[in-house]
Amino acid sequence: AREQHIRREKATSNICTNQSLMALRACVYLSAVGRKGIQEVARLNYLKAHALADELAKAGLRRVHSRPFFNEFVVETPVPAVDFCREALEHGLIAGCPLEGQANRLLVCVTETKSREQLQRYVEVVRAISKPGARKGKAAAV
Repeated sequence: AREQHIRREKATSNICTNQSLMALRACVYLSAVGRKGIQEVARLNYLKAHALADELAKAGLRRVHSRPFFNEFVVETPVPAVDFCREALEHGLIAGCPLEGQANRLLVCVTETKSREQLQRYVEVVRAISKPGARKGKAAAV
């Protein structure tokens, strides 16, 4: 339940229990979806990520790299990515992960859990906060 070399009263974490629970969770998930299911999950991840990347490019956020990707990609934001994410959050959207040391770059990840409506909402928010004059608390309502 904890690092075995540490006595219970001195332990500060339960990392081993956590690792075991995560391994068990992964096993249950993989068993539940099966081989065909995991292939379908992968296909959905790929298709949804590529569709979003295409829509974001039309909205003005172009991918930084042209190399192939699965379900994560980096886009260039019109303002520092931290500010971009803050504006998106005001619209109820977690836009992605700003890349440390790369001010205007944002890592975007799409999984099978996102609906078409959620991805369209993402694009709408990006368009709203990318409009000229829409930054620094002046974002257009979506």
